[in-house]
Amino acid sequence: MRDVVVLLLMVLGLGVLITAQVRLVYLLVFFEKPRWRGLLALLVPPLAPWFGWRAGRRWNAGVWLVAAVLYALGNGLSLASQ
Repeated sequence: MRDVVVLLLMVLGLGVLITAQVRLVYLLVFFEKPRWRGLLALLVPPLAPWFGWRAGRRWNAGVWLVAAVLYALGNGLSLASQ
């Protein structure tokens, strides 16, 4: 049962993280200036929540951070059970 929970945590975390990353990059490229921040966030993903927070997209940046923590937690639990 623990393995299923860890797997779901990792899958959910990664899915939300990827979705939040794509949304933040989209918002930064098409709705915020300077637009190069969105492209840089695409190449260096940890910059996405930073640029999003500074642009006033706090909800999106928060979702990104929570998803990253969930994914890291799932990874850590997965490695600890080996």
